[in-house]
This record gives sequence, C-alpha cells and structure tokens, in this order.
Amino acid sequence: LRIKSIFKKLKYDYIIIDSHPDVSYTTSAALFAADVILTPLNYSRWTVQAVRMLQEEIENIYEITGERPKLLAVPSIVTKSKNEKLKESNGFVKMTENSISRSESIATALDKGEMLKEETKSYIEFMDLAKEIIERI
Repeated sequence: LRIKSIFKKLKYDYIIIDSHPDVSYTTSAALFAADVILTPLNYSRWTVQAVRMLQEEIENIYEITGERPKLLAVPSIVTKSKNEKLKESNGFVKMTENSISRSESIATALDKGEMLKEETKSYIEFMDLAKEIIERI
C-alpha cells in the first residue's frame, strides 16, 4: 500500500507500470497503486476470463482501501470483425473505442526491438488510443 503514497509524491502527470499478467507481489503492488488499469482484450475465452479475474482483484482492492481503480479494456491484436464482435457481446467491462489491429508491423517491430514506423497503420492506432486514454482519465 505504500507504493501509492510514494507515487503521489512524484511530480508526474502519469506513471505507467507494465506488469506481467500473473498473480504476484509486483502485479498486486501495481494494481494497488493504480488509478486506471488498462488491460488487453481480444476475442478469446481466455482473455475474457482473465479480465473477469482482474475485476475480482479490483473488488478486493476496493474492500481493503475503499478505492476502486478504473478498468479499461483495450481491444488488442484483433481483426475488424472480431473487434465488432467484442463490442457487440461486451457487457461486462468498459472498453476503449480505439483498438489495436492484428498487424505484421507490430510483430516485426517486436522481433527487431524497434519502434513502430510513424507511417504505419499500427503507429496511428497506438497514437489514437493514447489520445483517447488521456481524454478519458
């Protein structure tokens, strides 16, 4: 619980913590420190189940601290049709309007350890997503 008070003293508008999708001390500390939690969501039973487990953890945080971090699911690595199906069938978590499409440019950038090229569709999607998130929080 100390981590949140430490972060509050820092002179930053945003602090981003990228954690593993597991139940560990590091992940728990990140969740307790968070005001907003972003989680990827794609059209599979496993990610839907993981988001529901995350919602349970958020409720545990609320019971302990009286504060409930805002959860936003980001449709990630989805085709246009799968993204539409997610939006149609989703009734359990708030989702961003912007999504990250399945893309070879993302895979290539990850493999090479490089940034996305600015002219790619994926780069534009990430920029649009970042703008939306900043507006929503």
